[in-house]
Amino acid sequence: LPAGEVVAVYQDVTAERLATEALRESEQRFRTLTQLAPVGIYLTDINGRCTYVNESWCRMAGMTLDQALGDGWLASIHPDDRERIAQEWERMAKARSAWNNEYRFKSPSGKETWVHGIASPLPADTGQIAGYIGINVDITDSKLAEAHRQRIEESLAHSQRLETVGRLAGGVAHDLNNMLMPILGYAEILSDALPEGSDKRAQADKIVKVSQGARDIVQQLLAFARKQHMVLTSLDLNRMLREFEEILRRTLRENIVVDFKLADPLGQIEGDAVQIEQIILNLALNAQDAMPTGGTLTVATGIANIDKHHANLHPGASIGPNIMLDVSDTGTGMEVETLRRIFDPFFTTKELGQGTGLGLASVHGIVLQLGGHIVVTSAVGQGTTFRIYFPLSNKLPHPP
Repeated sequence: LPAGEVVAVYQDVTAERLATEALRESEQRFRTLTQLAPVGIYLTDINGRCTYVNESWCRMAGMTLDQALGDGWLASIHPDDRERIAQEWERMAKARSAWNNEYRFKSPSGKETWVHGIASPLPADTGQIAGYIGINVDITDSKLAEAHRQRIEESLAHSQRLETVGRLAGGVAHDLNNMLMPILGYAEILSDALPEGSDKRAQADKIVKVSQGARDIVQQLLAFARKQHMVLTSLDLNRMLREFEEILRRTLRENIVVDFKLADPLGQIEGDAVQIEQIILNLALNAQDAMPTGGTLTVATGIANIDKHHANLHPGASIGPNIMLDVSDTGTGMEVETLRRIFDPFFTTKELGQGTGLGLASVHGIVLQLGGHIVVTSAVGQGTTFRIYFPLSNKLPHPP
């Protein structure tokens, strides 16, 4: 070849080699940057199948590189969010515009990760869409913090609502009590003064019986309002439960199995024995109603250490070691909406005339008046557990 043509060929080869080298270096920089990026980055074809994902994306989705490239981007999304995101993706494709959404990844192992996703179409030289590029940012921690804050706010609002209702109930109960005592007293005097077996004696006895029922309701209202007179002493909860066990067994139906699981040593609490027995009896009768065909009632005790996280979720909780009293059943359980209202006064799921709706409300009030707090867990068909926490008594040594 003539010298000029040789030089031209050499220059073409050199230019091609330099272009290839520049392209290789550009691709290397792209892969280095994307692989080191703290956010998930992915590329898909026109059908949404992943053609590239970085390590952060694989970590968020809980997938290997082969799984990510084989199953496609949409398969990584939580089933509950998948349809919504697929529809949003289709709208983006039609509009050829960017989008951003929050959704969850669900890995093959079941782990869920909240992400904020941003995606845009990639135009081809022909003007058509060649695929899509997307970025995912892990927002799981912020989502958990938001959910935690919401639970605290809901718990505080519920506590404040019960406090307001309690003040009202306490005032009403005192006024009712002041009116009932003379009625009951005069009815008893009248009954004693009338001949045994007379119609008037029977009528007076009915007044006494109705007045006593009204007095019991007033006492439950006072318990809910935390205005009962209590005699606080240092109590051994295990010992009290053992003494109350036989009464409890005789009170419940024969098809209810009562199982006591008491942890020793337990320590002591500051409490009123009569009121704590009332708590157990109310919870046991409530559990019996939830097991119409029979079941197991379990009463257990133990030591629980309340931390700041638990205390934030349950206003009034005492941080540190607490004595725990569990009353659980194998009954029908409760729906979420019922669970939210069980301590509201006069709320009941029973038929008209079958209950006042004050049993659990009074339990809640007694527990709070004793400086404790109560947590309830339940699910339909899986029974219910009432877990009560009492601060350890400061007057006696704590258990080891």
